[in-house]
Parts: sequence; structure tokens; C-alpha cells
Amino acid sequence: MRTITCIAGRCCVTLAMSLMAAGAAGEYVLDWDDDGMVTVDGERTLILGLYHIPKSDEPFEEMADTGFNVARVGADRMDAAHEAGLMTW
Repeated sequence: MRTITCIAGRCCVTLAMSLMAAGAAGEYVLDWDDDGMVTVDGERTLILGLYHIPKSDEPFEEMADTGFNVARVGADRMDAAHEAGLMTW
């Protein structure tokens, strides 16, 4: 977990996330570039997530297909989210 405070633009932003990867991949490495952009496993990443999962037959695939990359899910649905390529917290 890391914290960044942005002075430019008169804003203070605190970001703390714990992202877990699926299966043998283990945990993602979350960090920040010098300009404050989030990196996941060394790649600059715009985090787009949802708290509320769509009500459909394949909600995680639908989320991934529309550009989301993070979902807040319970432990019982974490594997399904990871299989669709989503990070979870």
C-alpha cells in the first residue's frame, strides 16, 4: 500500500489499493510513476472499476469487454472475476 499527495492543482489525493491476481500469478505489483500514474506490474494503468456487478449471465466478461479492469467482489466470486481478466479487491 502506498500514499501519494498531489500538491499541484491544489488537491490532495490518497490512493490505497490491494490488488490480487488469479491462480499461480500471485499478487500484482502496484506502484506509481514519477508523475503519479498508477502502474500494475510495471505498466502504466488507468484503474477503472465497479462496486456493483452487472446482473447478467457473464457479468465479469461483460465488464472486461467494456474496458473495466477492477471489480469489488466477495471471495466466492473472485475466481470468476480473475478468469475474465479482472483484478479484484
